[in-house]
Amino acid sequence: MKQSRQHFRLCFIGLFSLFSTAAILLTQLSFEEAKISNDSDTYYTPSGTFTSNELQRLCVEGDAFQSRGSGTEFRRDEYLNQCIHLKSRLTKAAGHCSDFVNYIQYGNARLVRDLPYEMYELKAERCPNSTYLHGEFPVNAFFKLAPRVRNIWLPNQEQIHSGQVWYFPVAYKILCKTRITYKAIKAYLHHNNTPTHHLIHIPLNSDPLESIESLDIRNNTRKDYNTFFHSHGHSHRKHTNELVQCWMRNPTWPTLTIVGKAYKRPFFTPSNIIILPYVPFEHIANFSMERSAYLALSSVVVTTDYAPMNEFVQDGVSGVLVPYSAERPETQILAPISREFVARVMRMSIQVRRELGAQARREYLEVYWDAVEHLTGRTDRQLSFKMIYLHGEFL
Repeated sequence: MKQSRQHFRLCFIGLFSLFSTAAILLTQLSFEEAKISNDSDTYYTPSGTFTSNELQRLCVEGDAFQSRGSGTEFRRDEYLNQCIHLKSRLTKAAGHCSDFVNYIQYGNARLVRDLPYEMYELKAERCPNSTYLHGEFPVNAFFKLAPRVRNIWLPNQEQIHSGQVWYFPVAYKILCKTRITYKAIKAYLHHNNTPTHHLIHIPLNSDPLESIESLDIRNNTRKDYNTFFHSHGHSHRKHTNELVQCWMRNPTWPTLTIVGKAYKRPFFTPSNIIILPYVPFEHIANFSMERSAYLALSSVVVTTDYAPMNEFVQDGVSGVLVPYSAERPETQILAPISREFVARVMRMSIQVRRELGAQARREYLEVYWDAVEHLTGRTDRQLSFKMIYLHGEFL
């Protein structure tokens, strides 16, 4: 029997952290035999199609994933002889994997392995008009093969470099997960007299139903709207130290839980601060961004009123936005402002916090199903009972 887990309902998205915008995806992969080996030499052997979380784990733990065949030559022939409409290649970052899983589920895509350029050329000859989906690190070979193959690129705005700008005119589609990315790329294309008809804004989120059910959140989680959570992760731009100092000066505040292996614990930690190095993989839902998980789980999100974070929260409606005033907001020390807005949340009744969380979840679902409709071309919002479940019983 699973142990009950506490669900943190008041969440700080790292102040001025730019989350990954690379996405990538495909529908259920089927293997006759597959295994994942880990440090304990245990094996996981799925049969039939994989769930979202199983696909996520296969992606993140790619070095340990093995598909049993009769050697490299067998896989080579299989690769060249099967024409799959949508394929993608990705890095094994959790955020990228989570996004790509949506294309696996709804777009019938398949993952592409690293192969010599000559192999890709043969593939383009045998399977013309195939579509390749690229994330943070596009594969030059596929763009060189355009227009024989179609390339869809989901770039990270802050990570595009000069060696990649030639992708823009030859890409079949450019997908942007945030409005700020869309506006920046559109302005760049206009400046360089490059058509923008292939530029699309499409937020991509994880399936909230399966992610919730996979962790048994609905049945075994205490909904606590008087507990705060902050994910430090591997970032040093989330003002975690200032947040901790703010909490240390207010010992009567509710518990703040911080997760991040890279965060250096202070010498003295008060009793209302819990610091964890990481969350076990089996307790991680299939969400590409911290913000997505918080909104989908009806949390009250406190984040910076700065793009792209403020694209997902309406102040006082579906969360709380913290303003900034510095010319370079990413360098602003926000501890005094954080204190003010924590106090603002604390002045809210538990019922008001629940209402903000419920609205955040509704807005998340709208964005999620719009993305599904874009991927599938269907407008019936398949499996309508999902919406009843998500809007009603869980809330």
